[in-house]
Amino acid sequence: MHLSPREIEKLMLHNAGFLAQKRLARGLRLNHPEAVALIAAVLLEFIREGKRVAELMNLGRQLLGRNQVMSGVPEMIHEVQVEGTFPDGTKLVTVHHPIASEHGNLALALHGSFLPVPDMSRFKDELPLNEPTPSPLPGGEAEAGATIVAPLLGGAGSGWVRREEVFAVPGACAPLEGEIELNAGRATVELPVTNLGDRPIQVGSHYHFIETNAFLEFDRAKAYGKRLDIPAGTAVRFEPGETKTVKLVDIAGEKIIRGGNNLASGQISEAGRKAALARAKQKGFATTKS
Repeated sequence: MHLSPREIEKLMLHNAGFLAQKRLARGLRLNHPEAVALIAAVLLEFIREGKRVAELMNLGRQLLGRNQVMSGVPEMIHEVQVEGTFPDGTKLVTVHHPIASEHGNLALALHGSFLPVPDMSRFKDELPLNEPTPSPLPGGEAEAGATIVAPLLGGAGSGWVRREEVFAVPGACAPLEGEIELNAGRATVELPVTNLGDRPIQVGSHYHFIETNAFLEFDRAKAYGKRLDIPAGTAVRFEPGETKTVKLVDIAGEKIIRGGNNLASGQISEAGRKAALARAKQKGFATTKS
């Protein structure tokens, strides 16, 4: 028996998937690796039996439900991809949002394992209604008399609530109220900037503004040691012939400039300003006085 590395990896996947099937058959809720392994392993079995890609994409969303996995797992699995050999060649099967229902089809999930299908009641792992629960907010404490009153999804009147409704979803953000003022208390200057070129020019938030494209016309002396006063990672776009007024703020930190068009490398200083303006003039950078 001569197995390729890919075939050996599929045997490892089968082992993980079969382990997940055995735990599912015992009524255990699966974690993230177990859920992914089970879905992928069962899909490979269906591929071996000759099912088509469209059928597999549909079956992949029926295997497990929210009640068969641990809290937060459905939100962590955005898609499951598995590569299988079909009669007409190797294809990649992608199942998007595979855990999409409250209960899965356990007969399909245990396909090929010959394990007994457990009763759905074995997977009940929710919190009773009206039971005091911890606050879902980060760092929060349970309020006195706090209760959960939402019904189980897909099971109105059942008297249970899903843990996902009580505890924060993995990776979820709960921002505090209010707004953050960027560069609060920092001195700023406004400059009109004109694009003299025939192509759009885009400038990033932390680019030393005096070093920007030679076809941008503005007062480069006032731009020395400054950058755009905009959120980090964003940019300002100048269309051909467009004049736009931008707000600049001092570069913070140790104020050592590197890169750009190499007009002003080094520590920010008055001597550096004069040298940068001389280089800009020598290289033909558009400039004006405001």
